[in-house]
Amino acid sequence: MLEARLQKMLIVSVFLFGHAAIACEGWEFFHCSVGNDLYALFLASPTKLIYVHEHGGVNRLKYPNNEYGGGFVLERDVKSAGEQTSIHFTNEGYDYYLYNFISPPTDGGVVTNGVAVIKDGNVISNKICKNQSSIIRCPAYDLLPRAKSNGVLFQYNLDAMSRKMRNK
Repeated sequence: MLEARLQKMLIVSVFLFGHAAIACEGWEFFHCSVGNDLYALFLASPTKLIYVHEHGGVNRLKYPNNEYGGGFVLERDVKSAGEQTSIHFTNEGYDYYLYNFISPPTDGGVVTNGVAVIKDGNVISNKICKNQSSIIRCPAYDLLPRAKSNGVLFQYNLDAMSRKMRNK
C-alpha cells in the first residue's frame, strides 16, 4: 500500500518538476539536529523510506536495513496537555517516534519537535530538535498510513521527567 502511494507520488513529482532526482531522491519527511546527532526520515528511492541516526557523521542506525518492511505510520493525539503528531516505527523491540508537539494555547502554543524511544513501555530517550525546520513535512501526512496513538505526549513526559529529576 505504501509502495503504491510512493510510486504515485513519484509519477506526480516527475510530472510537476520534470525529473525524479529533484522531486524525490532524498526527499525528507523529518529532519532533526541535536548537537552532533542527526535524525532523519527520507525517501531513499521511489518505493523506500529510510530512517537514519548519525552521530558526528557516523551512521548509528539505518532502518530498515533491507528492501522490505519499515512499518512507518502516522499517529495523532490531542489532549488537554497538548497536541502531538508522530511518525512511529518499531525496530528490534524499541518503538521510535519522530514527533511535533504543540502545547495548549494557555501555555503559549509552543511547538517542540523531537525523537523519542520507548522500550517496554518506558521512555528511555527523548531528544529535542535544535533546528527550526524539524517539523514533520507534508509528504508524511499524504503518504503514511494512520494508526492509533499510544497516548504518550513526549514533551509533557519530558517536562514531568525533568521536574522529577529536580525534586531529587
